[in-house]
Amino acid sequence: MKIPTTILMTTVCLLIGNCANPSPSGPKTMIHCKLAAKKLKGVHDFSLHWISWDDFGSVKISDKNGLWHIIGRQDSRKNQDFIVIDGVITEISPYEFKFDGSIVTRVHDIADGEEVKRIGPKTFRITGNRQYWRMMEMNNPRDGVVDYVDVFFRRPQ
Repeated sequence: MKIPTTILMTTVCLLIGNCANPSPSGPKTMIHCKLAAKKLKGVHDFSLHWISWDDFGSVKISDKNGLWHIIGRQDSRKNQDFIVIDGVITEISPYEFKFDGSIVTRVHDIADGEEVKRIGPKTFRITGNRQYWRMMEMNNPRDGVVDYVDVFFRRPQ
């Protein structure tokens, strides 16, 4: 019998005490990998490729009483385009983190230049040798174009 990876990781995590336990004080971020959590905490470059590959915004990821928060934005230097992220990280695994909150974008030539809001759970994942977590729900709900929303490991030098 093959055990699903999520169940296996959660079981191992609980056995070695590596994840947040439920608490009467409120929800906690489930941490399956302390090394991944260490890499994730802090200030990171943040981008939506439609805005710029050169002028990054930033996100701050912090731990508040066991529940991890992410907040940040990127603004265009050329026009009124932007992306804003605000929410909580519900789970951290070796190659991904799960986010729940809001992501709002405005790109002048997508969705008639209006704001596009994404509310609810999203997954950011590292694939291949990339040095960032990319949001996996890439299709823009208004125009169907692909949005690359990236949180980089550390600021490029």
